[in-house]
Amino acid sequence: MRWEPADVDQPDYYWQNFNTILRWVRHHHDALLDHETRLTLTHYEALNTDAQKLWIRLSSRRGQQFRGDSLNYPEINLTRAITALEHVGWLSVHHRIDSPEGLELLKRAELLQLARENGCTLAASTKKADILAALLACPAPWSAAIQCHWYALTQQANFDRLSLLFFGNAHQDLTEFIKTALGHVHYETYRIRPKSLFSSSEDVADYHAMSAFRQRYSDTEGLTERMRVIRDWCERSSDYQGWKKFRGTFSRLCNKLARDCERADALDDALLIYQQSFRPPARERMARIYRKQANNEQAHSTLIRMLEDPWNDPEHAIAEQLLSRWFAEPSTTSVEPETHHLSFASRGTSIEAETLTYFEQQGWQGGHHENTIPQTLFGIIFWDIVFEDIEGAFVHPFQRGPRDLNSHEFYHRREALIQQRLDEIQHAPDTVIQRIEHVIAEKSGRANPFIYWPGVDKNELIDWWLRLKGRQWATIFERIARDVHNNRAGFPDLWLYRDQQVMLVEVKGPGDTLRPNQIRWLRALNEIDVNASLALVKLG
Repeated sequence: MRWEPADVDQPDYYWQNFNTILRWVRHHHDALLDHETRLTLTHYEALNTDAQKLWIRLSSRRGQQFRGDSLNYPEINLTRAITALEHVGWLSVHHRIDSPEGLELLKRAELLQLARENGCTLAASTKKADILAALLACPAPWSAAIQCHWYALTQQANFDRLSLLFFGNAHQDLTEFIKTALGHVHYETYRIRPKSLFSSSEDVADYHAMSAFRQRYSDTEGLTERMRVIRDWCERSSDYQGWKKFRGTFSRLCNKLARDCERADALDDALLIYQQSFRPPARERMARIYRKQANNEQAHSTLIRMLEDPWNDPEHAIAEQLLSRWFAEPSTTSVEPETHHLSFASRGTSIEAETLTYFEQQGWQGGHHENTIPQTLFGIIFWDIVFEDIEGAFVHPFQRGPRDLNSHEFYHRREALIQQRLDEIQHAPDTVIQRIEHVIAEKSGRANPFIYWPGVDKNELIDWWLRLKGRQWATIFERIARDVHNNRAGFPDLWLYRDQQVMLVEVKGPGDTLRPNQIRWLRALNEIDVNASLALVKLG
């Protein structure tokens, strides 16, 4: 199905874009629509265009209640639209403020005046939330004193399903069309496989049920109340088996629930929930609970599984650490970085800039590049592999990268392609340079999760490509590809060279400590003979 964003200069661009989503879902995901959603869409299509446009305008705004004097849409006949939406029950019309929801629509000055009229003694500087609380506690019939037209949306959830089916997530919305139309984002051309997201309408229902539970849990305050929600969830766990299809989202939920169980000292409940997770730190937390329960055998076997089949690099590292600490098992010997102890007078510039100046005085050249050099080179050299046609990777036109980019599946599903490219990196450096030049020429400005185009300098990138050996770059890129989420960042701040020497320097000022991913990269770089050192700076 062809699509393109509407021209933002057209007053009803949002309506055209919404209808594009509707046509897309009808075309690609019709079998996933349940009866209720189909009925809602039928009602939408039967509305007059003014009503459709007003509903889209309001549903795109924050909240679900709106003052009448805040509706200013010249392209819409508001009277005709409101009448139609009220008739089908999608909009409730109110002529006075008679509920807490309505009160929140009033401005602070209006609330303050109303509160004083009803006998509340409040200072002029009283915050809006405190005025609301005072009014709600006031016994006077304050609602009768406020005449104000306001409206409340009553139809939203079924349309949220359209957005989910189109984008495959809950964080993108119609603004993607606008950003594309304005040229703020240029997406790569890739093969879209929309039908690979959900396999049935039951999948969609399960995802929405899980989202609703996550919201209920998030809105619940206090550990005691949250534990009631968690225990209710555990007792009805058989009803939630379909949630496990969404491994990433489900695992994040399990980890949150189990962590609250730990805080409530409900360790057995925590273990049961962690066991359903496929995402760190579930196994680490399980090992710690077993250790706390003096079940050393289970703690040890859990750590061994983490070591032999880690979900990511941090999990492997923590397994080594805990095995050494708890069971005195030897850990892998790693090359520790050289440390420079420096002292500067505080002159208002960053410590990275001061450290760079110090090394420049020693004859080094370079800059404060941190993650930019390796990330950009990875994005360029592996461009075609990042956007490779993989089932489920690209499901709509507004993706900066594949859906599995931050999961361990990114590497495994493209392993053969990645290994071929790594071989090229080690044995055909001139081919890689040609690839860098070609991608920059052909793809400049297109969205890539690893590249910030305004900062790209082709000559600088090629220069750094040539300063490290192919085998060194291959090892760096393989680490990134195997665990993008954890290894795309953490590189040393300064990238320096002097003659044929290269030195990368992580700079730390007073009170600043190395993060785990920085420690891993310092060690990994030194293991492949890239001089990665640490500069500890004191300010005088």
